Amino acid sequence: MAVKTQAQIGLEENVVRNSDLEEALNERYELKEGVTLYREADKKAKKMLEGANLTYPCRIGRFIISERVSPPRSVSFEADASKSITIKLAGE
Repeated sequence: MAVKTQAQIGLEENVVRNSDLEEALNERYELKEGVTLYREADKKAKKMLEGANLTYPCRIGRFIISERVSPPRSVSFEADASKSITIKLAGE
């Protein structure tokens, strides 16, 4: 029997067990080809992630979730602090 391996985030991986969140992430991944449906599923999944109060990085099912926070900066206009959530398939 072949052994299936999955990428590990770190030595102490934060694994989240949340079937609703995992379902939203799977739906988002499956709809990636259809741009409009993908954007709606992406927005839904990210909204659920923001409301889940998680510690990043973490794994949800086959997905590794990380967050990038951008500090406030000055350009030709003022920009507020921001953050973005990245969702990728483990092993990509």
